[in-house]
Amino acid sequence: MNNTPKKISGTNAIQLFQIARYGALILTSVLLTKTGIDTSVIGHYENFILLAGTLSFFWVNGLTHTFLSVYNQHENKRKVIGQTAIIVIAMSICVALCMLIFRAPLTTLFAFDDTGNVFYLLLCYFIFNNISFLLDYMLLARNNVKGLLWLSAYHLVFQTALIALPAFYFGSFETIITGLLIFTGCKFIITVFFLLRNNEYKPDKAFIIMYLQKAAPLIIAFFLGGMSIYVDGIIVNNYYDKATFATYQYGAREFPLSLLLANALSASMILKIGQDNTAFGEVKKASLTLIHRLFPVGIVLLIVSQWVYPVIFNATFSESFIYFNIYMLLLIPRLLFPHSILLGLNQQKTILMASVVEFTLNIALSLTLLQFMGLQGIALGTVIAFVVNKTILLITLNKQGIPPSAYIPLKQLSTYSVILVIVFILFTYVV
Repeated sequence: MNNTPKKISGTNAIQLFQIARYGALILTSVLLTKTGIDTSVIGHYENFILLAGTLSFFWVNGLTHTFLSVYNQHENKRKVIGQTAIIVIAMSICVALCMLIFRAPLTTLFAFDDTGNVFYLLLCYFIFNNISFLLDYMLLARNNVKGLLWLSAYHLVFQTALIALPAFYFGSFETIITGLLIFTGCKFIITVFFLLRNNEYKPDKAFIIMYLQKAAPLIIAFFLGGMSIYVDGIIVNNYYDKATFATYQYGAREFPLSLLLANALSASMILKIGQDNTAFGEVKKASLTLIHRLFPVGIVLLIVSQWVYPVIFNATFSESFIYFNIYMLLLIPRLLFPHSILLGLNQQKTILMASVVEFTLNIALSLTLLQFMGLQGIALGTVIAFVVNKTILLITLNKQGIPPSAYIPLKQLSTYSVILVIVFILFTYVV
């Protein structure tokens, strides 16, 4: 048993970790704008992160969510960790080799600044970062609250310092990336240390095949569903210059608290539904808590965003609040958890189908609305596509005899949603 604080559950710990991890990203973004470095340098840094994330987010998420499901059901926990590590490491190396082989078309597609050793730094970051994700989910699966809290502090302090300090003292793109690599490399070493502690690493072909069969629908679903944010970045990157891209990226980010807390809660609920496939009341209760916490904060941010953005960042990013406000609308569907129930019930194919619809609709709407609304149209297309995704999942569960009222606090969600939309219209287009 872990010697952990009694008042902090595994769910709360993973939520705190997610807040710390993304809090470090946001704080870093703010500090970069205060360094006085050129906006195009920030754009190149954001593009570096975009390229690495685009090529890894879907299969990393698919494999780690499969890990939670398999770990919960399999008797030999050490074997699950060891085999998952083998799969993630192998995938990271294989994708990195493909990136090297297709270097020219890849850098052209992303308008990536392929000068000096930047591409090789990208490959190192790509491998270290993807393997390091194992640490987050391994601590969650083992309910290691103390470990998650220490990891939260590590992200918040060292990720911020190792990226921001080089920017302040040297102001170059290369030194910023070097700081990022030092942070990621240290976490990679910590991950390896935990992985080597009595886990089973002899490859089990049958287990790996079973694992990949479970993960495949999720990998595709995460690719299609999660690709929305990356598709937006690619479209902006190809239609506008790097300064405009940076302005858009600093605004077109989902409200961090909703994304982090919802994703952490979702991971926790997958484990609970896997243990008890009728635990819908727990999903409803947990989501109600998030609704009461997040909607008031979201509404206040919509009201003040147009004045706060130029202060937190600088005048160059004054228009970024518009894209932030549009993405704030994602708070409504984000606090719906039909996907968690479906994953807990091992219905990955439904999630895959909804993700196919979302991906197709997002590209079509973003490119179409771009012609009429400019950058706002790209962001709005993403919001609409995500709402459609969640609607499909809700309808699917309802047909299976699981109505939305069983796991969604409909009255509270509806009331907050109406207020949020009204405030969005007033403080984005009227005031």
